[in-house]
Amino acid sequence: MPSKGNKRRSLSQLITIRFTLLIFLTNFLIIILIFFLLRSELSKKDQSIARIHFHEISEVIESNGVDFLKIQAEREEFNDLDNLIIIISDGSGRIFLQQLPTKINNFDMSDINSVLKIAEKKDGHHTVYSKQPFQETIEIYSGQASQYRLTVGFNTDASEDFVNLYFKLAVILNLIAGLCSISIGYYFSKKSLHPIRELIQAVKKIRSGDMNTSLVLLDKGDELSELTHLFNDMILQIQKLIYSLQTSIDYIAHDLRTPLTHLTNKIENLLKEGKFTFTREMAEELMEETQSLTSLINTLLEISEADSQSLILRKEVFNLNQLIHECVELYEYVSEDKNANIQVLVAEEYLVKADRNKIKRVLANLIDNALKYSNAEPKIIIQCERKDEVLHLSIQDNGVGIAKNDIPKIWQRLYRGDTSRTTSGMGLGLSFVKSILDSHQWSIYVEPLPNQAGARFVIEIPLSDLA
Repeated sequence: MPSKGNKRRSLSQLITIRFTLLIFLTNFLIIILIFFLLRSELSKKDQSIARIHFHEISEVIESNGVDFLKIQAEREEFNDLDNLIIIISDGSGRIFLQQLPTKINNFDMSDINSVLKIAEKKDGHHTVYSKQPFQETIEIYSGQASQYRLTVGFNTDASEDFVNLYFKLAVILNLIAGLCSISIGYYFSKKSLHPIRELIQAVKKIRSGDMNTSLVLLDKGDELSELTHLFNDMILQIQKLIYSLQTSIDYIAHDLRTPLTHLTNKIENLLKEGKFTFTREMAEELMEETQSLTSLINTLLEISEADSQSLILRKEVFNLNQLIHECVELYEYVSEDKNANIQVLVAEEYLVKADRNKIKRVLANLIDNALKYSNAEPKIIIQCERKDEVLHLSIQDNGVGIAKNDIPKIWQRLYRGDTSRTTSGMGLGLSFVKSILDSHQWSIYVEPLPNQAGARFVIEIPLSDLA
Protein backbone atom coordinates (compact mmCIF):
# COMPACT_ATOMS: atom_id res chain seq x y z
CA MET A 1 0.00 0.00 0.00
CA PRO A 2 2.19 2.87 -1.22
CA SER A 3 -0.19 5.58 -0.09
CA LYS A 4 0.02 4.45 3.53
CA GLY A 5 3.77 4.05 3.28
CA ASN A 6 4.18 7.67 2.14
CA LYS A 7 2.05 8.98 5.00
CA ARG A 8 3.68 6.98 7.75
CA ARG A 9 5.89 8.78 10.19
CA SER A 10 9.46 7.48 10.29
CA LEU A 11 10.70 5.73 13.39
CA SER A 12 13.46 8.35 13.72
CA GLN A 13 10.84 11.09 13.96
CA LEU A 14 8.78 9.18 16.54
CA ILE A 15 11.85 8.48 18.68
CA THR A 16 12.96 12.12 18.37
CA ILE A 17 9.52 13.47 19.38
CA ARG A 18 9.23 11.12 22.34
CA PHE A 19 12.82 11.80 23.40
CA THR A 20 12.29 15.56 23.19
CA LEU A 21 9.03 15.41 25.13
CA LEU A 22 10.68 13.29 27.79
CA ILE A 23 13.60 15.71 28.10
CA PHE A 24 11.30 18.75 28.13
CA LEU A 25 8.87 17.35 30.71
CA THR A 26 11.68 16.05 32.91
CA ASN A 27 13.45 19.41 32.86
CA PHE A 28 10.19 21.23 33.52
CA LEU A 29 9.43 19.06 36.54
CA ILE A 30 12.94 19.68 37.84
CA ILE A 31 12.48 23.44 37.31
CA ILE A 32 9.20 23.39 39.25
CA LEU A 33 10.77 21.36 42.04
CA ILE A 34 13.76 23.72 42.31
CA PHE A 35 11.37 26.70 42.14
CA PHE A 36 9.44 25.58 45.20
CA LEU A 37 12.58 24.52 47.06
CA LEU A 38 14.14 27.91 46.32
CA ARG A 39 11.00 29.73 47.49
CA SER A 40 10.98 27.69 50.66
CA GLU A 41 14.64 28.44 51.43
CA LEU A 42 14.25 32.14 50.63
CA SER A 43 11.13 32.27 52.81
CA LYS A 44 13.14 30.86 55.71
CA LYS A 45 15.87 33.40 55.03
CA ASP A 46 13.33 36.28 54.92
CA GLN A 47 11.83 35.12 58.19
CA SER A 48 15.31 35.13 59.67
CA ILE A 49 15.86 38.69 58.37
CA ALA A 50 12.56 39.79 59.97
CA ARG A 51 13.69 38.29 63.26
CA ILE A 52 17.07 40.08 62.99
CA HIS A 53 15.30 43.44 62.38
CA PHE A 54 13.09 42.72 65.39
CA HIS A 55 16.09 42.19 67.66
CA GLU A 56 17.89 45.27 66.30
CA ILE A 57 14.90 47.52 66.97
CA SER A 58 14.24 45.83 70.30
CA GLU A 59 17.80 46.67 71.43
CA VAL A 60 17.33 50.34 70.40
CA ILE A 61 14.07 50.53 72.40
CA GLU A 62 15.60 48.94 75.48
CA SER A 63 18.71 51.16 75.42
CA ASN A 64 17.36 54.53 74.12
CA GLY A 65 13.58 54.36 74.32
CA VAL A 66 10.76 54.72 71.79
CA ASP A 67 11.25 58.48 71.29
CA PHE A 68 14.80 57.95 70.07
CA LEU A 69 13.50 55.36 67.59
CA LYS A 70 10.95 57.84 66.28
CA ILE A 71 13.67 60.40 65.66
CA GLN A 72 15.83 57.81 63.90
CA ALA A 73 12.88 56.83 61.72
CA GLU A 74 12.15 60.44 60.79
CA ARG A 75 15.80 61.06 59.86
CA GLU A 76 16.02 57.67 57.95
CA GLU A 77 19.24 56.89 59.81
CA PHE A 78 18.51 53.36 61.05
CA ASN A 79 18.76 50.46 58.56
CA ASP A 80 16.24 51.85 56.06
CA LEU A 81 13.39 51.96 58.52
CA ASP A 82 11.08 53.38 55.85
CA ASN A 83 11.02 49.94 54.17
CA LEU A 84 9.91 48.17 57.36
CA ILE A 85 6.60 47.65 59.07
CA ILE A 86 7.12 48.83 62.64
CA ILE A 87 4.32 48.80 65.18
CA ILE A 88 5.03 49.55 68.86
CA SER A 89 2.20 49.32 71.40
CA ASP A 90 1.70 48.74 75.06
CA GLY A 91 -0.25 45.51 74.48
CA SER A 92 -3.62 47.04 75.42
CA GLY A 93 -4.31 48.67 72.07
CA ARG A 94 -2.43 51.94 72.59
CA ILE A 95 0.04 52.47 69.71
CA PHE A 96 3.20 54.48 70.24
CA LEU A 97 4.63 54.04 66.72
CA GLN A 98 3.14 52.70 63.52
CA GLN A 99 4.97 52.72 60.20
CA LEU A 100 4.03 50.92 56.98
CA PRO A 101 6.39 50.58 54.00
CA THR A 102 5.63 52.25 50.72
CA LYS A 103 5.89 49.07 48.59
CA ILE A 104 2.63 47.34 49.51
CA ASN A 105 0.72 47.79 46.23
CA ASN A 106 0.19 44.06 45.68
CA PHE A 107 -1.38 43.51 49.11
CA ASP A 108 -4.85 43.93 50.52
CA MET A 109 -4.78 46.16 53.61
CA SER A 110 -7.48 44.08 55.24
CA ASP A 111 -5.18 41.03 55.00
CA ILE A 112 -2.30 43.04 56.50
CA ASN A 113 -4.45 44.31 59.36
CA SER A 114 -5.82 40.87 60.16
CA VAL A 115 -2.30 39.43 60.40
CA LEU A 116 -1.16 42.39 62.48
CA LYS A 117 -4.01 41.77 64.96
CA ILE A 118 -2.85 38.20 65.32
CA ALA A 119 0.76 39.37 65.77
CA GLU A 120 -0.39 41.65 68.63
CA LYS A 121 -1.33 38.58 70.63
CA LYS A 122 0.97 35.87 69.38
CA ASP A 123 4.77 35.87 69.32
CA GLY A 124 6.78 34.55 66.36
CA HIS A 125 6.63 34.60 62.56
CA HIS A 126 3.59 35.65 60.51
CA THR A 127 3.19 35.89 56.74
CA VAL A 128 0.98 38.15 54.62
CA TYR A 129 0.40 36.88 51.08
CA SER A 130 -0.17 39.20 48.13
CA LYS A 131 -3.30 39.33 46.02
CA GLN A 132 -1.53 37.59 43.11
CA PRO A 133 -0.17 34.03 43.52
CA PHE A 134 3.59 33.42 43.44
CA GLN A 135 4.35 37.08 44.25
CA GLU A 136 6.20 38.69 47.15
CA THR A 137 5.02 38.29 50.72
CA ILE A 138 5.35 40.36 53.91
CA GLU A 139 7.25 38.52 56.60
CA ILE A 140 6.39 39.68 60.13
CA TYR A 141 7.96 38.90 63.49
CA SER A 142 6.35 39.98 66.76
CA GLY A 143 7.25 39.75 70.42
CA GLN A 144 8.00 41.71 73.62
CA ALA A 145 10.60 44.51 73.61
CA SER A 146 11.11 45.78 77.15
CA GLN A 147 7.63 46.84 78.34
CA TYR A 148 6.35 47.29 74.76
CA ARG A 149 4.79 45.00 72.17
CA LEU A 150 6.92 45.14 69.01
CA THR A 151 5.93 43.97 65.50
CA VAL A 152 8.46 44.18 62.66
CA GLY A 153 7.94 43.15 59.04
CA PHE A 154 9.23 43.79 55.54
CA ASN A 155 8.30 43.21 51.91
CA THR A 156 10.14 40.24 50.28
CA ASP A 157 9.99 41.65 46.75
CA ALA A 158 13.77 41.21 46.24
CA SER A 159 13.55 37.48 46.96
CA GLU A 160 10.52 37.10 44.74
CA ASP A 161 12.22 38.99 41.95
CA PHE A 162 15.13 36.58 42.19
CA VAL A 163 12.85 33.52 42.15
CA ASN A 164 10.84 34.84 39.19
CA LEU A 165 14.02 35.64 37.29
CA TYR A 166 15.26 32.10 37.92
CA PHE A 167 11.96 30.63 36.72
CA LYS A 168 11.92 32.68 33.49
CA LEU A 169 15.55 31.88 32.69
CA ALA A 170 15.03 28.18 33.47
CA VAL A 171 11.98 27.99 31.18
CA ILE A 172 13.86 29.75 28.38
CA LEU A 173 16.85 27.43 28.80
CA ASN A 174 14.50 24.45 28.84
CA LEU A 175 12.98 25.55 25.54
CA ILE A 176 16.46 25.95 24.06
CA ALA A 177 17.43 22.50 25.38
CA GLY A 178 14.25 21.10 23.82
CA LEU A 179 15.12 22.57 20.43
CA CYS A 180 18.68 21.23 20.71
CA SER A 181 17.41 17.80 21.73
CA ILE A 182 15.22 17.70 18.62
CA SER A 183 18.18 18.12 16.28
CA ILE A 184 20.59 16.00 18.33
CA GLY A 185 17.98 13.29 18.98
CA TYR A 186 17.00 13.14 15.32
CA TYR A 187 20.63 12.86 14.24
CA PHE A 188 21.50 10.05 16.65
CA SER A 189 18.22 8.18 16.20
CA LYS A 190 18.62 8.31 12.43
CA LYS A 191 22.20 7.10 12.74
CA SER A 192 21.25 4.35 15.21
CA LEU A 193 18.37 3.15 13.01
CA HIS A 194 20.50 2.97 9.88
CA PRO A 195 20.59 -0.89 10.12
CA ILE A 196 16.77 -0.89 10.18
CA ARG A 197 16.63 1.08 6.92
CA GLU A 198 19.15 -1.33 5.41
CA LEU A 199 16.98 -4.20 6.60
CA ILE A 200 13.93 -2.63 4.91
CA GLN A 201 15.84 -2.27 1.62
CA ALA A 202 17.08 -5.85 1.88
CA VAL A 203 13.54 -7.15 2.47
CA LYS A 204 12.32 -5.17 -0.55
CA LYS A 205 15.03 -6.80 -2.67
CA ILE A 206 14.07 -10.23 -1.39
CA ARG A 207 10.39 -9.53 -2.12
CA SER A 208 11.34 -8.62 -5.67
CA GLY A 209 13.15 -11.97 -6.04
CA ASP A 210 16.77 -10.99 -5.36
CA MET A 211 17.95 -13.57 -2.81
CA ASN A 212 21.65 -12.70 -3.15
CA THR A 213 21.53 -10.01 -0.53
CA SER A 214 22.80 -9.60 3.01
CA LEU A 215 23.42 -6.88 5.58
CA VAL A 216 26.79 -5.54 6.65
CA LEU A 217 27.35 -6.96 10.12
CA LEU A 218 28.49 -4.31 12.61
CA ASP A 219 29.22 -6.23 15.77
CA LYS A 220 28.44 -3.58 18.40
CA GLY A 221 26.89 -6.06 20.79
CA ASP A 222 23.47 -4.38 20.77
CA GLU A 223 20.01 -5.55 19.70
CA LEU A 224 20.36 -4.17 16.17
CA SER A 225 23.61 -6.08 15.68
CA GLU A 226 21.87 -9.23 16.86
CA LEU A 227 18.95 -8.54 14.50
CA THR A 228 21.38 -8.07 11.60
CA HIS A 229 23.15 -11.31 12.49
CA LEU A 230 19.84 -13.21 12.68
CA PHE A 231 18.71 -11.70 9.36
CA ASN A 232 21.91 -12.79 7.64
CA ASP A 233 21.51 -16.27 9.11
CA MET A 234 17.92 -16.38 7.90
CA ILE A 235 18.93 -15.33 4.38
CA LEU A 236 21.68 -17.95 4.41
CA GLN A 237 19.17 -20.62 5.44
CA ILE A 238 16.73 -19.50 2.73
CA GLN A 239 19.52 -19.58 0.16
CA LYS A 240 20.46 -23.08 1.32
CA LEU A 241 16.83 -24.18 1.06
CA ILE A 242 16.49 -22.76 -2.44
CA TYR A 243 19.81 -24.22 -3.53
CA SER A 244 18.92 -27.56 -1.95
CA LEU A 245 15.53 -27.50 -3.69
CA GLN A 246 17.06 -26.64 -7.04
CA THR A 247 19.86 -29.19 -6.78
CA SER A 248 17.45 -31.85 -5.49
CA ILE A 249 15.21 -31.29 -8.49
CA ASP A 250 18.24 -31.45 -10.79
CA TYR A 251 19.56 -34.61 -9.12
CA ILE A 252 16.17 -36.28 -9.10
CA ALA A 253 15.56 -35.39 -12.75
CA HIS A 254 19.05 -36.58 -13.68
CA ASP A 255 19.00 -39.82 -11.74
CA LEU A 256 15.37 -40.73 -12.43
CA ARG A 257 15.76 -40.47 -16.17
CA THR A 258 17.47 -43.86 -16.59
CA PRO A 259 15.26 -46.00 -14.31
CA LEU A 260 12.13 -44.34 -15.63
CA THR A 261 13.28 -45.07 -19.17
CA HIS A 262 13.81 -48.72 -18.19
CA LEU A 263 10.34 -48.88 -16.67
CA THR A 264 8.78 -47.25 -19.71
CA ASN A 265 10.49 -49.65 -22.10
CA LYS A 266 9.47 -52.70 -20.07
CA ILE A 267 5.88 -51.56 -19.84
CA GLU A 268 5.77 -50.75 -23.56
CA ASN A 269 7.08 -54.23 -24.34
CA LEU A 270 4.44 -55.74 -22.07
CA LEU A 271 1.72 -53.82 -23.94
CA LYS A 272 2.78 -55.20 -27.29
CA GLU A 273 0.50 -58.11 -27.97
CA GLY A 274 2.07 -61.46 -28.60
CA LYS A 275 5.63 -60.32 -28.02
CA PHE A 276 5.91 -60.58 -24.23
CA THR A 277 3.95 -62.41 -21.61
CA PHE A 278 3.77 -60.85 -18.12
CA THR A 279 5.58 -63.19 -15.75
CA ARG A 280 6.54 -63.17 -12.08
CA GLU A 281 10.11 -62.41 -13.09
CA MET A 282 8.99 -59.27 -14.93
CA ALA A 283 6.90 -58.20 -11.94
CA GLU A 284 9.94 -58.63 -9.68
CA GLU A 285 12.05 -56.56 -12.09
CA LEU A 286 9.42 -53.80 -12.11
CA MET A 287 9.21 -53.93 -8.30
CA GLU A 288 13.01 -53.74 -8.04
CA GLU A 289 13.10 -50.68 -10.30
CA THR A 290 10.27 -49.06 -8.31
CA GLN A 291 11.99 -49.70 -4.98
CA SER A 292 15.22 -48.31 -6.39
CA LEU A 293 13.40 -45.14 -7.42
CA THR A 294 11.73 -44.85 -4.01
CA SER A 295 15.04 -45.32 -2.20
CA LEU A 296 16.71 -42.73 -4.43
CA ILE A 297 13.97 -40.14 -3.85
CA ASN A 298 13.90 -40.71 -0.08
CA THR A 299 17.67 -40.44 0.18
CA LEU A 300 17.73 -37.22 -1.83
CA LEU A 301 14.98 -35.73 0.30
CA GLU A 302 16.78 -36.65 3.53
CA ILE A 303 20.02 -35.12 2.25
CA SER A 304 18.17 -31.94 1.27
CA GLU A 305 16.49 -31.73 4.69
CA ALA A 306 19.82 -32.24 6.46
CA ASP A 307 21.59 -29.63 4.33
CA SER A 308 18.82 -27.09 4.94
CA GLN A 309 18.85 -27.85 8.70
CA SER A 310 15.19 -28.78 8.62
CA LEU A 311 15.78 -32.49 9.30
CA ILE A 312 14.10 -33.65 12.51
CA LEU A 313 16.49 -35.66 14.69
CA ARG A 314 14.96 -38.03 17.23
CA LYS A 315 17.84 -38.16 19.66
CA GLU A 316 18.12 -40.86 22.28
CA VAL A 317 20.85 -42.44 24.40
CA PHE A 318 22.08 -45.76 22.99
CA ASN A 319 25.05 -48.10 23.20
CA LEU A 320 27.42 -47.34 20.32
CA ASN A 321 29.19 -50.71 20.64
CA GLN A 322 25.91 -52.56 20.27
CA LEU A 323 24.95 -50.46 17.23
CA ILE A 324 28.28 -51.22 15.52
CA HIS A 325 27.75 -54.97 16.02
CA GLU A 326 24.20 -54.69 14.63
CA CYS A 327 25.54 -53.03 11.48
CA VAL A 328 28.21 -55.74 11.10
CA GLU A 329 25.52 -58.43 11.41
CA LEU A 330 23.54 -56.77 8.59
CA TYR A 331 26.40 -57.55 6.21
CA GLU A 332 27.11 -60.99 7.59
CA TYR A 333 26.05 -62.82 4.42
CA VAL A 334 27.72 -60.29 2.13
CA SER A 335 31.00 -60.60 4.05
CA GLU A 336 30.79 -64.41 3.92
CA ASP A 337 30.26 -64.31 0.14
CA LYS A 338 33.29 -62.05 -0.26
CA ASN A 339 35.29 -63.93 2.39
CA ALA A 340 35.68 -60.63 4.24
CA ASN A 341 37.19 -60.22 7.69
CA ILE A 342 35.45 -57.50 9.75
CA GLN A 343 37.15 -56.73 13.05
CA VAL A 344 35.50 -54.58 15.73
CA LEU A 345 38.19 -53.21 18.02
CA VAL A 346 36.19 -51.33 20.65
CA ALA A 347 37.58 -51.85 24.14
CA GLU A 348 35.13 -49.68 26.09
CA GLU A 349 31.39 -49.23 25.96
CA TYR A 350 30.25 -45.79 24.83
CA LEU A 351 26.78 -44.35 25.39
CA VAL A 352 25.95 -41.78 22.73
CA LYS A 353 23.04 -39.32 22.45
CA ALA A 354 21.97 -39.11 18.79
CA ASP A 355 19.36 -40.26 16.28
CA ARG A 356 19.97 -44.01 16.48
CA ASN A 357 18.32 -44.99 13.19
CA LYS A 358 20.17 -42.37 11.16
CA ILE A 359 23.55 -43.15 12.74
CA LYS A 360 22.89 -46.81 12.01
CA ARG A 361 22.33 -45.98 8.33
CA VAL A 362 25.54 -43.90 8.35
CA LEU A 363 27.59 -46.83 9.68
CA ALA A 364 25.83 -49.23 7.30
CA ASN A 365 26.73 -47.01 4.34
CA LEU A 366 30.39 -46.86 5.37
CA ILE A 367 30.60 -50.65 5.91
CA ASP A 368 28.81 -51.23 2.59
CA ASN A 369 31.33 -48.98 0.80
CA ALA A 370 34.22 -50.76 2.49
CA LEU A 371 32.91 -54.12 1.29
CA LYS A 372 31.94 -52.86 -2.14
CA TYR A 373 35.28 -51.28 -3.04
CA SER A 374 37.58 -53.82 -1.38
CA ASN A 375 39.83 -56.26 -3.19
CA ALA A 376 39.66 -60.03 -2.81
CA GLU A 377 39.44 -61.14 0.81
CA PRO A 378 38.55 -57.71 2.23
CA LYS A 379 39.79 -56.74 5.66
CA ILE A 380 37.76 -54.11 7.51
CA ILE A 381 38.75 -52.71 10.91
CA ILE A 382 36.30 -50.71 13.06
CA GLN A 383 37.83 -48.84 16.01
CA CYS A 384 36.83 -46.36 18.73
CA GLU A 385 39.30 -44.27 20.74
CA ARG A 386 39.37 -40.95 22.59
CA LYS A 387 41.69 -38.25 21.24
CA ASP A 388 41.82 -34.57 22.23
CA GLU A 389 38.39 -34.42 23.90
CA VAL A 390 36.84 -36.17 20.88
CA LEU A 391 35.73 -39.76 20.32
CA HIS A 392 37.13 -41.08 17.02
CA LEU A 393 35.12 -43.83 15.32
CA SER A 394 37.04 -45.18 12.31
CA ILE A 395 36.24 -47.68 9.56
CA GLN A 396 39.29 -48.85 7.60
CA ASP A 397 39.42 -51.09 4.52
CA ASN A 398 42.11 -52.49 2.28
CA GLY A 399 40.35 -51.75 -0.98
CA VAL A 400 41.10 -49.70 -4.06
CA GLY A 401 41.59 -46.52 -2.04
CA ILE A 402 40.71 -42.94 -2.96
CA ALA A 403 42.88 -40.61 -5.01
CA LYS A 404 43.87 -37.41 -3.18
CA ASN A 405 42.27 -35.29 -5.90
CA ASP A 406 38.97 -37.14 -5.42
CA ILE A 407 38.78 -36.78 -1.61
CA PRO A 408 37.12 -33.30 -1.62
CA LYS A 409 34.61 -34.48 -4.24
CA ILE A 410 33.43 -37.77 -2.72
CA TRP A 411 30.90 -35.94 -0.52
CA GLN A 412 29.11 -34.43 -3.53
CA ARG A 413 25.81 -35.90 -4.64
CA LEU A 414 25.96 -38.39 -7.51
CA TYR A 415 29.76 -38.06 -7.69
CA ARG A 416 31.56 -41.29 -8.49
CA GLY A 417 35.32 -41.52 -8.83
CA ASP A 418 37.14 -43.40 -11.55
CA THR A 419 37.71 -46.42 -9.29
CA SER A 420 33.99 -46.73 -8.50
CA ARG A 421 32.43 -46.31 -11.92
CA THR A 422 32.43 -50.06 -12.54
CA THR A 423 30.59 -50.66 -9.25
CA SER A 424 26.82 -50.39 -8.97
CA GLY A 425 25.41 -47.56 -6.89
CA MET A 426 23.67 -44.19 -7.00
CA GLY A 427 26.58 -42.07 -5.78
CA LEU A 428 24.55 -40.78 -2.81
CA GLY A 429 25.96 -42.87 0.05
CA LEU A 430 28.78 -40.59 1.20
CA SER A 431 26.70 -37.47 0.53
CA PHE A 432 24.02 -38.91 2.84
CA VAL A 433 26.66 -39.76 5.47
CA LYS A 434 28.11 -36.23 5.41
CA SER A 435 24.70 -34.54 5.62
CA ILE A 436 23.48 -36.67 8.54
CA LEU A 437 26.69 -36.18 10.52
CA ASP A 438 26.62 -32.42 9.83
CA SER A 439 23.06 -32.26 11.17
CA HIS A 440 24.38 -33.88 14.39
CA GLN A 441 27.27 -31.38 14.41
CA TRP A 442 29.66 -34.28 14.08
CA SER A 443 32.46 -34.34 11.50
CA ILE A 444 33.95 -36.92 9.17
CA TYR A 445 37.11 -37.05 7.14
CA VAL A 446 38.97 -39.67 5.12
CA GLU A 447 42.60 -40.73 5.44
CA PRO A 448 44.06 -42.35 2.32
CA LEU A 449 46.38 -45.20 3.19
CA PRO A 450 49.86 -45.59 1.64
CA ASN A 451 49.95 -46.72 -2.00
CA GLN A 452 46.15 -46.31 -2.16
CA ALA A 453 45.82 -49.65 -0.36
CA GLY A 454 42.43 -48.80 1.06
CA ALA A 455 41.00 -45.84 2.97
CA ARG A 456 40.15 -44.93 6.55
CA PHE A 457 36.97 -42.97 7.29
CA VAL A 458 37.03 -41.24 10.70
CA ILE A 459 33.94 -39.89 12.47
CA GLU A 460 34.61 -37.33 15.23
CA ILE A 461 32.02 -37.39 18.02
CA PRO A 462 32.21 -34.54 20.59
CA LEU A 463 32.41 -35.74 24.18
CA SER A 464 29.40 -33.51 24.92
CA ASP A 465 27.28 -36.05 23.00
CA LEU A 466 28.46 -38.93 25.18
CA ALA A 467 26.06 -39.85 27.96
